[in-house]
Amino acid sequence: MVSFDSKLINLAHSKIVALNPLMLLRYLMLLWFSVIQVNADQPLNFVIFVNHDHAVSAWGIKSDRFQEINPTRNIDSLGSTGYSFINAFCSNGSSAPGSATMLTGKFAHQHGLLVDGQRFNPNQPTLPKALKLVGYESAVFGRWELNTEPADFDHWEVLQNSSEFFNPIIISPAGKRQLEGHSTDIITDLLIQWIKQRQPSAKPFLAFVFFNATQKPWMPTLRQLETYNNLLLPEPPSLFSNQKEMAPASRYQLNEIDNDLNITSDLFLGSIIKPIANKSKALDIYQNNLARMNEEQFSTWQLLWRPQNEAYLRDIPTGEELLRWKYQRFTKNYLRCIKDVDENIGRFKSFYDQFSKQKCMFIYTANQGRFLGENGWFGSQWMREPTMRIPLSFTYINSENTTYRRIEQDVQDIDLAPTILSLAGCDNFENNHGISLNLEDWNSTILDKRKELYFHHYDFPGSLMIAKHYGIRTPAYKLTHYYQFGEWELFDIRSEQAESKNIFSSFNEVEKLKKSLTEFQSRVGDQGDKSIMPEKWRRIYRGPSARME
Repeated sequence: MVSFDSKLINLAHSKIVALNPLMLLRYLMLLWFSVIQVNADQPLNFVIFVNHDHAVSAWGIKSDRFQEINPTRNIDSLGSTGYSFINAFCSNGSSAPGSATMLTGKFAHQHGLLVDGQRFNPNQPTLPKALKLVGYESAVFGRWELNTEPADFDHWEVLQNSSEFFNPIIISPAGKRQLEGHSTDIITDLLIQWIKQRQPSAKPFLAFVFFNATQKPWMPTLRQLETYNNLLLPEPPSLFSNQKEMAPASRYQLNEIDNDLNITSDLFLGSIIKPIANKSKALDIYQNNLARMNEEQFSTWQLLWRPQNEAYLRDIPTGEELLRWKYQRFTKNYLRCIKDVDENIGRFKSFYDQFSKQKCMFIYTANQGRFLGENGWFGSQWMREPTMRIPLSFTYINSENTTYRRIEQDVQDIDLAPTILSLAGCDNFENNHGISLNLEDWNSTILDKRKELYFHHYDFPGSLMIAKHYGIRTPAYKLTHYYQFGEWELFDIRSEQAESKNIFSSFNEVEKLKKSLTEFQSRVGDQGDKSIMPEKWRRIYRGPSARME
């Protein structure tokens, strides 16, 4: 502990002009040392930004396809001064289960929230509960899909509906209120307001920020609508993939850009008449957000889309050209939404730099990834690389720790909670299979011991009709079992990251991998129902009418 002469400092405060230069210098040095010591002893604050989904192909630290336009410059800037985990993965692929995993450090079968729409059981250990025991206060803002009040948090302001992008309704303990603007900006505003209002609090804090920006149908802020207009985005090599060598699950799904993206509700080729929300007419997500806009917002939206829409109608594309047009339209909107998130993270970073000198850890991640045209797809929820991979970076703010590391070892979303608890000096968390990444004393040895990553998707039948599946990912192979149909996929991810060649039937050591999968499930306690679907239902879901054309 640095000691200092309090009498001298008091004297200097009262008679600063009377001090000779040497005394003034001594005063300033002692004051500086005292500030340094306060910072050194100060607990670490945490701000965790979680996007609904974020394709690593649109993460500048990892991306190559969109490197030239790079929509994540602020996120990358933070990551480039901290720890960037370029091989991070989710364990479920759905939004609500992913959020529950971050709060608990558990796989979905352990915390019990398996699919979107289920209710999270609050009577279990969570990150805010554990941190409260060591003096932290907590808050959550934005998207909240756990179907239970976020009572573990001391402060919460969440979206009434995660599909409200314009002028959303915010729910808090004080009730409901509608705020004007775009949800991405509003969520950031709420975070900033809370930090301003809580100062000067002696308690360290944890803040979760769940953005909804990248949810379908990808409606960016008005200021982004012309971003990328004059660019032709690069196409993935597999945009026109036919999936003939894949397991049937890859052919019987509803996440194809060509067949499953609606030109009006997903890609905004709509009328110029503003829809009216009423009880007699059910509106889709796009129409609902148009109905929520004020007249100025709606006019701007229509005005900025009109030239592109008129160009489409003058020369309506067909065949491959239509797929290319849809890919460009969808991907640009998605990247615009990512850019909105990135700008707001930059805005918050500027605010925090000016407002607070407290040490803070900024964390950026996502619930799951997303296909951006790979395989001709746009969806999530798969154990495939574009959707299983997520961005993950940790950055110290106002700290002497400025080490940058680009970390290659595999990590997973179950590791987030134990890592935060370790950084906060809290060891009262049990029954999770995550690993503390031990950033304060980094050593990759613990991650080198991890031999497999586990994934389990439960949502079938669902909106994308992606069959239930589980599997393991090793450094060399990915084995996936679509257990309801008795279908398997095996990819050699060392030689073929595109996952276009299913080698399950020709691989000599497949039984060894299946044994590893079974042993892993036993070790983590995933022993629930994994039965094959009755034959009559299998015929329905694998027959000629299985796809909704």
